[in-house]
Amino acid sequence: MFGDGFWSNPWAFVGVTGMVLLQLLFTYAPFMNVAFHIAPISSGVWGRVLAVAALVFVLVEVETWWTNRARPGSRVDSTQSLATAGNNR
Repeated sequence: MFGDGFWSNPWAFVGVTGMVLLQLLFTYAPFMNVAFHIAPISSGVWGRVLAVAALVFVLVEVETWWTNRARPGSRVDSTQSLATAGNNR
């Protein structure tokens, strides 16, 4: 995540901000609660959601580090497609 170019794409941050705002609207706007038969969630539930998301993030980063460490010289650039990444093995 913190590799080359992480801070270089402002549109990524616009997209993340937009998705967070839409999620909050979906979760807490009364008309959405009625339309989708849902209820707002508590801060405790948000804490659990964020904890699981952080755990998954850490696991993926560790797996990426381990994969790149195990195959020196064959690091797959994040800009490559999955189809071409398989040809580096």
